[in-house]
Amino acid sequence: MKNEAISLALSSLLPLLFATGCIVQAAVDIFSGMESSTELSAEAPEPEAMEEHNHGLQTCVPDVYADESFKFDHQILTLDTINSSLKAIPKPPPMPKLPQTWSRFTNIFQLPRFSEMGQEFRDIVDQYRTVVQAYVNQWMGLFKQRYQSSVEKVQATVRRINQNIHDSFAEHFEEFHDVCLPDTDQCLQSMRKGIESYDQRLNENMEACGEFAKRQVEQHEQWVKNEQEVLERPFLRVEDCFGRGRVGESLASCVGNMVGNIVKASTDGLKRFSNTMAAASRSLSTRLGKFQECVVNRKKLLDQGQERIADRAKKCLRRKQTGAKDGDVFGGGGDFEDEGVF
Repeated sequence: MKNEAISLALSSLLPLLFATGCIVQAAVDIFSGMESSTELSAEAPEPEAMEEHNHGLQTCVPDVYADESFKFDHQILTLDTINSSLKAIPKPPPMPKLPQTWSRFTNIFQLPRFSEMGQEFRDIVDQYRTVVQAYVNQWMGLFKQRYQSSVEKVQATVRRINQNIHDSFAEHFEEFHDVCLPDTDQCLQSMRKGIESYDQRLNENMEACGEFAKRQVEQHEQWVKNEQEVLERPFLRVEDCFGRGRVGESLASCVGNMVGNIVKASTDGLKRFSNTMAAASRSLSTRLGKFQECVVNRKKLLDQGQERIADRAKKCLRRKQTGAKDGDVFGGGGDFEDEGVF
């Protein structure tokens, strides 16, 4: 009876299903294809990896002119005569008051022993020398201050030249600021080669300016050394009296002849040294100031080459944007001088 009831129910439902248009679909395995899909995603490269694989390493246009064009070694302007511990002072020192030693000189010969006379001479000379050396150190401090200020101006000029070159290229390539190309790209290679050629020519022209600045520092340093030697000369003569093994009257006679010379030479020497150091300090500042004129004028000679490099590179990049075949913007990969870039 149960089977007959089921058969009767089915026979009455089938016509209704077909009449309403219902479609019965075959069962689908929800795991079908899952395994093969997983294997495919594991092997698929990341987008960045695909791009690097297809195009290789890339360089953005601003990075091509990012380095400093003007290379200048400031160590060539080092002054050997300036002690690092020497304090720089902003203005000339006052003339020192020399010790009142004439009475001491005249009293020397009243001493009972020649050994005491010799020691008294040494003490007087050392006292003079201490005052003179202190004055020399003060003037060297002013010279150091003028020198440091001048070198800082040289460094500022170098930074300004490099910044101007960078800003000029940045302005020319503003429309390509976000453009990055494979390192193998001919436009990029030509642009890089052109800028390297410009940098080389720039530094060759600026080398004379650096040599000029170095020569000025060396000449002024020698000038100062010579004046220090002149100022020290009278003291060396007195030391020579003691250094030759003289004793007794011979020593007294030798030193006695130098007494008047030391006083006068020290006074005149300090005045001469003061005038000379003032002139040397002013001259060094003026001469190193010529460095700025030198580099500015020599850079102007290369401005046209800088313009041509930028114009040709932009022409190549624009052709690439339009889909035209790229190439060496400076002509067949040859040397830039042949193309008259400079």
